[in-house]
Amino acid sequence: MILATNISWGGFDLSPADLQNTGAGAWLWGTVLVIGTLVLTLISPQGIWLVWLNYLGWSWAILLGFALLLSLFLQLILRIVIRFTK
Repeated sequence: MILATNISWGGFDLSPADLQNTGAGAWLWGTVLVIGTLVLTLISPQGIWLVWLNYLGWSWAILLGFALLLSLFLQLILRIVIRFTK
């Protein structure tokens, strides 16, 4: 929670070089996902692994939803503080 607060409050922006370097990683990650999906489908054609993937997806959705709410809350506090300090 402290880490999420620090990131939301202070924020961090990626530089153009950071964004440019994500290209190689994105292609590699996409390839790993496609190959992993093919392997899992061949091993378990009935798709039992999809149930676990669904749980993982909901877990990520809850965590990211918390981060979004925290960011919105901190943004609101920051705007109130700025308004009353002027």
